[in-house]
This record gives sequence, structure tokens and C-alpha cells, in this order.
Amino acid sequence: MEKIKIVIANEEYNISTDNDLDYVVQLGEELNQRITAIMANSARISVTQAAILTALEYADASKSNN
Repeated sequence: MEKIKIVIANEEYNISTDNDLDYVVQLGEELNQRITAIMANSARISVTQAAILTALEYADASKSNN
């Protein structure tokens, strides 16, 4: 298991993974971009709210693809 540090919404997360590190970095960058975009569209939305909206989008996409 390898460890990697990723930044999402200006917070650092230390991740332990058996996955390819580049893949994990890519996931973190994708999440960061989506959360940042949601927050940029509304000055009143919190990081937590943006993360929940992002999670709902990913859950919907996952269910829709099956």
C-alpha cells in the first residue's frame, strides 16, 4: 500500500491506496475542480454543501451507467 497527499478544496488529505498513484491524483483533481466550480457559482455555498452536491452527481452518474 502506498501513500499520497492530495488537495481538495484547499484541504490536504493523506490517502493510502493500492491503486495507481496517478489515478488517485486524477480523482483528487477531478473532485477539486468540481467542488471549486460549484462554490464559484454561489458565494453562499459551503465546502460541505459543495461536496455533498458533488457526491450526489457522482452517485447519480454511477447509477445511471448501470
